Amino acid sequence: MPFRSLFGSPLRRLSVGCATVWLVAALTGCSSSGNGGCSIRFSGDIDEPGQLGPGCAVVTAATSDGGASQDVLTLTATAADVAALQISIVLGASPAPGTFSSETVPDWSAEGLGGDGGNCGYAGGRQAVPSGSFSMTLTSVVPQPSGDVAHGTLDMTLYVHSPPGTDCGRDPNERIHATF
Repeated sequence: MPFRSLFGSPLRRLSVGCATVWLVAALTGCSSSGNGGCSIRFSGDIDEPGQLGPGCAVVTAATSDGGASQDVLTLTATAADVAALQISIVLGASPAPGTFSSETVPDWSAEGLGGDGGNCGYAGGRQAVPSGSFSMTLTSVVPQPSGDVAHGTLDMTLYVHSPPGTDCGRDPNERIHATF
């Protein structure tokens, strides 16, 4: 059963080549001097640093189709050649610091659009084909009124998707390293 974000969108949704991407933002900020130094680096098809969205990594409650409450970690990012990247990882109820991976969480998704007008997409997740993978170390979750702020590191491999006849580069993978 798919989990839904606070906005009702399925977290396992895959939309490649679409110009619309939904973003989740928190009211708390993230700076390199506070919150442990937020950063993201893209390598593979695109090789450049990026910027994490407001709140860096936010943990909010979401409800599954069956009514179960689960906490979801959300990161948003951009870069010169990445118009938007949205990552959602279902952590379960009351997540504690520890190690998480694409094999150990109930659901996850990552969707990105290239800065080329949205023709090149980057995707991974439980329902994506191919699924990609991630490993994450969650060091802390700090309660905030607008959504708890998470701290840790994330390494993820996504796959490049493109319409026929579109050149999205020579590497079929996009690797991401984030510190939040």
